[in-house]
Amino acid sequence: MPKYRSQPLRNPDEEFQAQSVIPSSTELFHTYRITLAQCAKLSTGNRLLQLSKTFAKYLDAYSQQVLLYFLNERSGGRGPRVEDTVLILNTADYCYQTCNQLEEKVRARIDEDLKSSVDFQSQADSFIGIASAAVRALVRKVELDCEPSWREMRNTSWSKMESVGDQSPYVSELSRHIKDQGSEILKLLHKQQYARAFCDNVVDAMTNTYVTSLGHCRPISETGAEQMLLDSYVLKK
Repeated sequence: MPKYRSQPLRNPDEEFQAQSVIPSSTELFHTYRITLAQCAKLSTGNRLLQLSKTFAKYLDAYSQQVLLYFLNERSGGRGPRVEDTVLILNTADYCYQTCNQLEEKVRARIDEDLKSSVDFQSQADSFIGIASAAVRALVRKVELDCEPSWREMRNTSWSKMESVGDQSPYVSELSRHIKDQGSEILKLLHKQQYARAFCDNVVDAMTNTYVTSLGHCRPISETGAEQMLLDSYVLKK
């Protein structure tokens, strides 16, 4: 695991692909496949069960000490770059899928009375959790881009507004940030389930920030409220 943590997420000489995963993940499961085949030749009983528990132990270590490390601790407050975050997301999804396949492979080889004891569900759930955290990290990229627009909204003198015009200047900037950053990220999400989760989370984040920002805009005159209604209509679209 320390070796995996010290390795780069991808070879700098290789072009980024939207389907790519971190090389250490495929290396780990390749080692598992070889070890499983070797052990099954010697024992399909309790020894194989113990090996499956060792597999589970290091799957936990890989999810927490490698993937979560790259997603949170190593990257600082702003998180990893978008491409690196997508790599972590892809890898977590790959590990989730391969966890389930590994469970099936072990159960196919182990003695009948031990089949029910082979269980990688906890590890699979952990990888799905990291995939969800990676989606949230991508949403955070959009939120950070939008912060100046929200600040402009909060600093507007809504109580002194005398007339309703076109949409407020902050709305145009906010829409541009959401569309530009959002579309760039969506290009890199090759699985529909994660693209949808990203979109849903962006909508939730923007809605929550908008409602929270309204509280900071008080006092609001009647004219200011009318302007806000126009702005909210544009944002909904």
